[in-house]
Amino acid sequence: MECVSCNKSLAGQQYVELEKEKYCLKCHENKFANACEECNKKIVVGQKDLSYGDKHYHEECFACMVCKISLADKDFEVKDNKRYCSNCYVETCGVDNTCPGCNQVLRTGEKKLEYGGSRWHETCFVCTACKQPVGTASFFKRDEAIVCENCHVEKFAKTCGKCSKPITGSGVTFEEQAFHRDCFLCEACKNPLAGVSFTKESGKPYCQDCYSKKFARSCSGCRKSIAGPGGQKYVTYEDRAWHNDCFKCTKCKTTLVGKGFHTEGLRILCPKCA
Repeated sequence: MECVSCNKSLAGQQYVELEKEKYCLKCHENKFANACEECNKKIVVGQKDLSYGDKHYHEECFACMVCKISLADKDFEVKDNKRYCSNCYVETCGVDNTCPGCNQVLRTGEKKLEYGGSRWHETCFVCTACKQPVGTASFFKRDEAIVCENCHVEKFAKTCGKCSKPITGSGVTFEEQAFHRDCFLCEACKNPLAGVSFTKESGKPYCQDCYSKKFARSCSGCRKSIAGPGGQKYVTYEDRAWHNDCFKCTKCKTTLVGKGFHTEGLRILCPKCA
């Protein structure tokens, strides 16, 4: 029986078998052993290989940067790429290790989370309304209160004016009523209006195309429709309306916007042409 790498006899020797191939300890170390990130020595057979991130350590080398205690199988904290045991983390980094929920000290091994610059027992970080632990679930902050998603929907979320369901994300407000973005539609064509221009008529929202077709006045100059409020600028006189660009003297074509004019039947004339 020989080492598959150096061909030396393994009779009476320790060896390592990988995928049915046998290696002497020296060849195994040269080919497969990881180097410790801390001391740069190989982690050989019989030594525990601790992996953290993409790096490897001897058990005794994976230690607190302050007290040098091994962190194998222990809770530890990392700050600026330096490892600390829980006690040294509090003392060295100036972290308040008191849970704001119960005012008790957070001890090594206890489940904890961080929020608002403080560290909490997992069981103390609870919804202000239902008193259930929030854990890593989504929550909302109302003033200084922590509110879980379910309680926020039940107590604080606005109701959509169309589907009557709570609005948990972004929405649209129209006429002091909230809507889901997908529920805020043109009254005529039912296309979404969120993020686009629209016009109100009789308390209902219309896209510009539908408003123009249903309600817009016809220009007395070009006979085309005049868009509503927020659209094209126009001039009105008695029961007629013109686009600004169409409001001209019938004879000389001088613009009459902001100027005096005379009417002669259906014609509008500047003072010179009257």
